[in-house]
Amino acid sequence: MEEKTEIKQNSIISNFVQALDEELKSQRRRSTEESISLENGERTTSTSDKIIYTFFIEEDLKATRLKDDTPVTLIVNEEETFATIVSIGDKKIVVSTDKDYGKRLPMAQIKFDSSYLTERLKIRYEDKLNEKDSPINIETIEKSFFKKKTEASQIKPNIDQGTLNKAQYNAVKAAHGSQITFIWGPPGTGKTHCVSKIVESFYLLKKRVLVVSNTNSAVDIVVKELCVRLHKKDKDFDKGSVLRYGDIVNETLKSKYADYVNIDLAAERLSKELVEEKNIILKEIEELRLKAKPHLNIVTAFKNIDRLYNQNKKDINKLEKLNIFLKDFTHNINQIEKRIKNNKENLEESKNRSIIGKIFKKGPEYYEDRILTNSSKLKEYKENKKQYPKEIKEIERKLGDVKKQISRSESLTKGKNLEAEEKKLKKHTDQIDIEDLKVQEIVKKIEQVKTEVLSNCRVLAATSTKVYLKPEDFKNFDVVVVDEASMLILPNAAYVASLSKDKVIFAGDFRQIPPIISGEKIEIVKRWVGRSIFDEVKAEEILEKKPKNFVTLTNQYRMHKKICGIINKHFYDGRLTTDDSVKPTKKYPKLLNDNLILVNTAKAYPFVNMPKRSFSRYNIIHALAVRNLCNFLNKNNIITDTDSVGVTSFYRYQTLLIKDALKELSLTDIACGTVHRFQGDQKNVIIFDIPDSHGAFPGKFIKAVTVAEDGAKIMNVAMSRPKDILIIFANLEFLNQNLKENSILRKILVDIQNKGTTIDINEILNLGPFNLPKKPTHSVSPRVIFDEKNTGVFNTKTFEPIFERDIEKAKKYIVIFSAFLTEKRSAYWGDLFRKKISEGVKIRVVTKGPASQSSFKDSAAKGIKHLHKLKVTVDLRRDIHQKMIFIDEDILWFGSLNVLSYTGDTDEQLIRFFSKSFVNFTAKQQLYKLSRFDDKKKVSMVSLLSERENNKCLKCESITEVRFRRRDRVPFLACIEEKTCKGTQDMTETKSSSGKKKNSGKIDEGIEEETRYCREHKEKVLLKLRRNRWGKLFYGCSKYPKCKYAENP
Repeated sequence: MEEKTEIKQNSIISNFVQALDEELKSQRRRSTEESISLENGERTTSTSDKIIYTFFIEEDLKATRLKDDTPVTLIVNEEETFATIVSIGDKKIVVSTDKDYGKRLPMAQIKFDSSYLTERLKIRYEDKLNEKDSPINIETIEKSFFKKKTEASQIKPNIDQGTLNKAQYNAVKAAHGSQITFIWGPPGTGKTHCVSKIVESFYLLKKRVLVVSNTNSAVDIVVKELCVRLHKKDKDFDKGSVLRYGDIVNETLKSKYADYVNIDLAAERLSKELVEEKNIILKEIEELRLKAKPHLNIVTAFKNIDRLYNQNKKDINKLEKLNIFLKDFTHNINQIEKRIKNNKENLEESKNRSIIGKIFKKGPEYYEDRILTNSSKLKEYKENKKQYPKEIKEIERKLGDVKKQISRSESLTKGKNLEAEEKKLKKHTDQIDIEDLKVQEIVKKIEQVKTEVLSNCRVLAATSTKVYLKPEDFKNFDVVVVDEASMLILPNAAYVASLSKDKVIFAGDFRQIPPIISGEKIEIVKRWVGRSIFDEVKAEEILEKKPKNFVTLTNQYRMHKKICGIINKHFYDGRLTTDDSVKPTKKYPKLLNDNLILVNTAKAYPFVNMPKRSFSRYNIIHALAVRNLCNFLNKNNIITDTDSVGVTSFYRYQTLLIKDALKELSLTDIACGTVHRFQGDQKNVIIFDIPDSHGAFPGKFIKAVTVAEDGAKIMNVAMSRPKDILIIFANLEFLNQNLKENSILRKILVDIQNKGTTIDINEILNLGPFNLPKKPTHSVSPRVIFDEKNTGVFNTKTFEPIFERDIEKAKKYIVIFSAFLTEKRSAYWGDLFRKKISEGVKIRVVTKGPASQSSFKDSAAKGIKHLHKLKVTVDLRRDIHQKMIFIDEDILWFGSLNVLSYTGDTDEQLIRFFSKSFVNFTAKQQLYKLSRFDDKKKVSMVSLLSERENNKCLKCESITEVRFRRRDRVPFLACIEEKTCKGTQDMTETKSSSGKKKNSGKIDEGIEEETRYCREHKEKVLLKLRRNRWGKLFYGCSKYPKCKYAENP
């Protein structure tokens, strides 16, 4: 029976090991060693053995795999030293190290192994499997997973309710009455305050408590609350009864209580006499070193003189050899030049020899070969000769330096005796060694005090990673309290819980973002690593049973009532209430006259783009509007610090784009990042940007229909961060068409429309400024240096920056011939097209009809629709093969690349021409309606080409496509609605104002025959006004059928 139990227990551990191993492999496939460049470092704290540096950064590191307490290599001036990540916060990263680099550290770099923490955790479980000494208590893990029956009740604790609300006090009762307790703490419900009261209650019962959380800042908040209540009330507090293991980041905790809770400082405070004795001895050692210094300098000088003379001798010998080599090289070069000269003379002589001479003497080929061989040698000798003057100069410099050093050393040793100086030096160093031994003994005693303090403390607080990185320091706990348990991977939460002998309390919110893993597609990783402890015990099902040891906190103290109403209804099943103490933090301008604001971006018809090889997205119009709103808030003094406004989005590329846009306006106090980096944070105002729009399929996050899906959890975090105002940017037209009827986001948006305020994006855009932000860049693009008046050949990797610059500089016309067109690529250029149209530039696109675009059919239809919305003229031609772009009257791009459909993964090319005559000639060949210009007038061909060519269908008003009659290749227009309308018309046929066809059987009123001459003849040959078989007028050569030249009237 015992054997079966052991097998069952070991199965949990072996599953952890296997899953962590797969997760490790996945992490390493993504590249293990990573590096981050740091700037503007400041030394913020120093203890007896740790120096803390804070670096201020632009990059958002909160959403990366870099975690608190990760060991890193700190690189300063190419020198490497060990360091540890203390915390990652808003635009800053805190690092601790043993080395003091001074008050300022302008530049540094950290390298870290992103798989290190996972590997250490795996090793801890492997130790257990291999029956090594391990603190892991498997029985506690099984109880935590509800695999074994546990006590579950609520009993009155040893503390009064006081500042706790009813639900919070029930959590304290459950913690005392149950072996395993789960506290579900939705946003703003005072979970941390509740946790600190639970810890305090066990502390007062003389229980030994381990408190852990996912970050140092979260741990500090719990400890700070404990310190405030225990500092002056509990006599044991002064003796180190509450300890903070690791580096403190909270400024209040650091300044007021570090001497009591920091292990090193507490040990020194409790070893006051020893510390004072150590400092006295250290002072004496310093004095001894000062006395020894003159003797040390003299002894060193004596030793240096011999070394320097030897070095000087070697350098002089080397200099002599180099001068000889240089002389030899010069001689050899002169000899080779003479040989080349002689061979050239012999070559000329050999060319002029008689036939007999050519037979019996060496021919020109021999001398040409000798000239070539000697020329190659000459080049090689000259190259080698170059290095000698540099080496000679360097040795001469060294000789000068050595001479100065010898002079200084001889001056220092003049009249001195080496033996006597060594004796004096030894006398001092012997005494220093004796004093050093005394210091080491004192340090050992202080370390013993530190060990005693650590083993005797009643509360030990640390990050969840520190616990398994330093297992020897975490032993013998009666109670383990895990804050933010829903953010820990399952093996981490289980390891921490297993250290308890009696009770475990898990606190967190399982409807917020789960742990981030690399192997999300690997089943065993998803099952045993990618889930939280709440998922393991099936918290959603437990809720319905309402057990005594599962407590939900319901009164929230953060969000305005209206914001809470949305969160409560859609994510927390109506469980939450808003405390009366919740008040606005400040007065806001009239534009923000509501706590729920929805900015509808539909009228701007924004496009979303997907970067290459990524499912991320960015939306330039949204970014522009968000930037303008932030600029407006700043001008109205709403942004006073980093807690004022936060900007977030599902997508990293969108946050990169917005960050760059904010940076351009020096809006540096606005926190901006993906939703992951905001978990556990709060701001007065949150701007939540949903970029999904025309140009790409809807992202997975907006599709959630249940609260258990990741998309719902991310939305919950985003929308529950604000205290005062929640602002959502969304294209309601697009979302209305693409969201499922039962999607959570649809329901939320409908609610905000009804209960909040909806603002049209144009109100925000009109706030200014009006320049478009640049597209975000993830990798370095190839730099292309190019004279804009030149012709050049470009591929898919190099054409974009030059092409974009040409579009930006367009003043009148942009005409694009792209045989294929996709929704994604139309969206990519859409914002730039929009900008140019607003500047008065005419844009026309010629492409195939959707039905002719094979696999692009659906995407092409959407792309054409988008371009129409932007007021781009779109004409369709079935038999189009050209890939060309006309920009104004002097630039033509021509080649094999379709600019409105390319993927960037092919070898297609475009050639850029800068030539007015070439552009006009090529433009004229693309005109199907030749009646649109008059040869007698100087008409811009590009101007004509920019005009609409296809009329609407005369039958159904739909779009038409240019096709060719098979017999004579005459172009005509055919309706693209072939299933319902088969209307066709001549290229010049239009509707009259009455809606009927014009009578094309007669000469139009007012047309008179002009005197025109045929272009095919040098002499003047008249053109005659004629009719074709369809009754249309044209001018034809009078020498027809010998000459078939014709042109439109």
